[in-house]
Amino acid sequence: MNSFRLNHKLPLLLALAACLICACGKSEQQTAFSNQATKIDAWVTAQLAAHEDYRAVYHDGTIKIVLVEGDGEPLRKGGRLTMDYSGYDFSNASMSASTLFVTTMSEVASAARWSLSDESIFTPVTITLGDDDIVTGLALGLEGITAGEECYIIFTGEYGFGKKPNGTIPANAALCYHVFAREVAN
Repeated sequence: MNSFRLNHKLPLLLALAACLICACGKSEQQTAFSNQATKIDAWVTAQLAAHEDYRAVYHDGTIKIVLVEGDGEPLRKGGRLTMDYSGYDFSNASMSASTLFVTTMSEVASAARWSLSDESIFTPVTITLGDDDIVTGLALGLEGITAGEECYIIFTGEYGFGKKPNGTIPANAALCYHVFAREVAN
């Protein structure tokens, strides 16, 4: 009879153990995102202290540091933006050749010593804000950008590519995009 009770409770015990393991994983992930946010905040504070003409814009989990002000109508959801950009794995709160994972600018690729045979990839891109194929953190940071604006858009892995690695980008990596807005059309 004890064997029956144990066998009957085994699925319940296994389910409880699985829930505890998932909860620990989520807690570890939240701790990692919190650590990323702390590093990002420290980097942003240092940038703002070093450059009195920079300003920070906080929007739903993203931070945009405006380096050069643009003008005109700000980008809204459904609007189109033509831009040049570079993307960096920002998990260590730094942008360098070793953390660069994408760029539309040949001079950035050259400085990172990328050797590419197809130079046609170095052209501005046009996106529609609200398209599902834009990383959440980037989309949030682009909202409100104006033509001529240069900025950094930074966010934790919570708003990035997710749990699976994406090319050279580790799972749940914090990201930073250096954006040059060319045109905005709403």
